[in-house]
Amino acid sequence: MPNNSPIPDGEGAVVIYESPEARQHLLQLMNQHKELARNAAGEWVLLGSLRAADDSRWFRRSLNAECIIIAASCRGDFDDEFKRWLDRLASKRAGKEGTLIGLFHDRCAWDVASLKELHLRQVARTAGLDYLCRIPANATSVPDSIDTFSERAGQRTSVLDSILSTRTSVARPS
Repeated sequence: MPNNSPIPDGEGAVVIYESPEARQHLLQLMNQHKELARNAAGEWVLLGSLRAADDSRWFRRSLNAECIIIAASCRGDFDDEFKRWLDRLASKRAGKEGTLIGLFHDRCAWDVASLKELHLRQVARTAGLDYLCRIPANATSVPDSIDTFSERAGQRTSVLDSILSTRTSVARPS
């Protein structure tokens, strides 16, 4: 069975949620995206219960996960301990491919990025992860990932056909 999820095959997903509201929102998304639910099956962890120690079970799982999903409210900022946890994760994961998905059950005024989302984007950039702020509709892969670039590079489009079939003449110097 092919993987039609935005989460690549591999170690699966680590799911961290900030509150019961964020968890409920995530459950609703899972009902809409069955492939996401399949890859994110298993234990989920409440953000406040994560330990800062590098040797914690969740830290080790997050180091090897193909996808890390963080469900939260856009209001406020993550606490300092969790931000340090994320920063350590980013520095130790650097170079490993994967995806960080930040899902916010409420939207901030004027549809601007919240402090939490800005921090998640920075963590993804540092770690070399793809960052998504929502689950793409009908997603079959992570948009703009190495896999999709490779797939698109092998496709011949009408624009490419037009360029390749146009004859140009080169003026010879006299």
